[in-house]
Amino acid sequence: MNHRLDLPLSLWRTVGLHDGISEIADRLPSLLAEHLSVATVVVRSLEANDQLTTVATGGAMNAMPPLRSEVPGVRAWCVGGSVALSNDRGSATVPRDLWVGIEADFVLACPLRLDAQGEGVLFLIPPRGADITHAQRAVADTLIDPMSSALQRYRRLREFERQRIAATEGRQELARRLGSRAPDAAIVGAEGDLREVMERVDLVADSDLSVLLLGETGSGKEVIARAIHDRSRRAAAPFIRVNCGAIPAELIDSVLFGHERGSFTGAVAQRQGWFERADGGSLFLDEIGELPRAAQVRLLRVLQEGVIERVGGQQPVLVNVRIIAATHRDLAAMVAEGTFREDLWYRVAGFPIQIPPVRHRLRDVPALAEYMTRRSADRLGLPLVLPTEADLSLLRAYHWPGNVRELAAVIDRAVILGQGRSLEIASAIGPIQPRQALRAATAPSVAGAFATLEEVQRQHILRALERTHGRVAGDFGAARLLDLNPNTLRSKMRKLGISA
Repeated sequence: MNHRLDLPLSLWRTVGLHDGISEIADRLPSLLAEHLSVATVVVRSLEANDQLTTVATGGAMNAMPPLRSEVPGVRAWCVGGSVALSNDRGSATVPRDLWVGIEADFVLACPLRLDAQGEGVLFLIPPRGADITHAQRAVADTLIDPMSSALQRYRRLREFERQRIAATEGRQELARRLGSRAPDAAIVGAEGDLREVMERVDLVADSDLSVLLLGETGSGKEVIARAIHDRSRRAAAPFIRVNCGAIPAELIDSVLFGHERGSFTGAVAQRQGWFERADGGSLFLDEIGELPRAAQVRLLRVLQEGVIERVGGQQPVLVNVRIIAATHRDLAAMVAEGTFREDLWYRVAGFPIQIPPVRHRLRDVPALAEYMTRRSADRLGLPLVLPTEADLSLLRAYHWPGNVRELAAVIDRAVILGQGRSLEIASAIGPIQPRQALRAATAPSVAGAFATLEEVQRQHILRALERTHGRVAGDFGAARLLDLNPNTLRSKMRKLGISA
């Protein structure tokens, strides 16, 4: 085979096999190792007004450019320029501000473009002390087409995700206007183990004080948030739910605050963000503890001033929104660790409400089981069979790590398995105990033995993978959570026999 073709073929194969721009950036240093020594890879997307936004990084996390910066002239250079070296600062064709924020001896910048449209910039940062030869500069040229294609695909997927989020918002708003409520809107246990919670809901509902709902995943925080809204003076106005943990970091500003037409590639029309859509009503910020620090700063400003600015806009927009936040995390501990802003904590925790897990609501289990059984039978079109005392004993004995959400899933399975003749609670609970399985997989092999370092590492990595749903690389991957290079984490996983 012609060795000059090896690198381009490997690059195109990598781009074709991996959808995520972060995964491709992770693999670039090793792909280029024989041709060009690279310590850090940075991919920046070109947006409106000559703004560059960092969307992916690979290799060592040093000498990093800012997350977002304006670089006058960068669009023209992306369309018509060639690979540039940072010490060519006198070149008239290379934007002067292209290198701002990158502390390195040498940096190669590759303009990314497709069909005469600028897509962004690929930065290749060699190890300190390394030099760049003319041949190595030519190697960077081979990266332009495959990385431009990868970045274009990322931008299109980002736009699809933005449209999906907008469609979800639209469905929520339509349901509200039609006066519909999801079945979960019924507060089962309001006179039982949730009595204290509902008393606090009634105390705070009619004020505009921010509410922070604390409770484990699946414990019913959204149901309580809706109850607060429905009992408030804002009940006739929108109730908008935002899952902060599900929004990609680069979309947070657009999703929360909206954007102007032409503010970035794909912004074909002005779009209101969730704050504007919730104007006059309530905005439910679910999993607020997952917001990145940069987004926390911008959110704090909005909460303090009641004013937003759309992405690409210059006109302030007044909003009147009641904030109800929720998290399963310990925000006070996160404040102490420096991962959650203390001033934002004071803003959102105006009136905290602790929601108990199902294992602390045993009096409510019969009512919850009956309610969910009726709902499942109706939805699945099967005859109604209510739970027996034996079924209820099984439900009370289980510890419900997934809380109400898991209970609903178990009842659904029990109804399907019983086919209108009985409720197969034992079979429905039996096979699915993920947390217990994880503990069993990570426990020391000898009862009471002190865990080895290898066992502790294995357990910690498994917990990180559980939290990131098996994702290794990227902004929401286990590697970022563990502060490791994704390649280093994959090597450790192979050594410990862990498969993602």
